[in-house]
Amino acid sequence: LNFELLPHPPYSPDLAPSDYWLFADLK
Repeated sequence: LNFELLPHPPYSPDLAPSDYWLFADLK
């Protein structure tokens, strides 16, 4: 999945949960 590479806003309700655990895992 490349959704972490897409220029989407951090407040997107559709991607917010995914971004949270993704960036938390990366950092």
